[in-house]
Amino acid sequence: ALVARAHDLQIALAVVALQLITLPAGIADRLPGRAEIVEGYRLLGVAPSWQSISLDRDATVATALSLLPPFAVGAAALHATRASRDAAVVTLLAMIVVEIGLGALQLTGGGRYYFYDITNSGSAVGLFANANHMATLLLVGLPYGAAVGGARSSETGSRRNKPSGLALALF
Repeated sequence: ALVARAHDLQIALAVVALQLITLPAGIADRLPGRAEIVEGYRLLGVAPSWQSISLDRDATVATALSLLPPFAVGAAALHATRASRDAAVVTLLAMIVVEIGLGALQLTGGGRYYFYDITNSGSAVGLFANANHMATLLLVGLPYGAAVGGARSSETGSRRNKPSGLALALF
């Protein structure tokens, strides 16, 4: 499994590297989506120059850099001990509880508990500026809450399909 994940990373890096390759004008001009660019050069009276395969090099690099956090989390998860994984899950669920509590304060506090001037006023955003980000955090926590609930109920010897009170409260 580790080799397959390393292979996926290599493929992702190869795709980004291919997009950043610079080609001579004659070849780059024939790539899909380049007709407008070639026409713009012609209208300006500028000779086409070498161009990368990507139409927006900065966006390509930014996209590649945005892949670093998920790959870092994946690598950390692969090398984590059981205790550190359990601590991360408990921390995530604790932060969700804090976010929900803060969101409740934001909904009942008349706008006093928002941390950002530009935010989704009237929504529970927690520490985020956007209600969608809060919703994403809550969705991320659902499988972890279910896993904790299933693990807790199996430890007590009760039926496995009966989640614990903590898991029900989080849901």
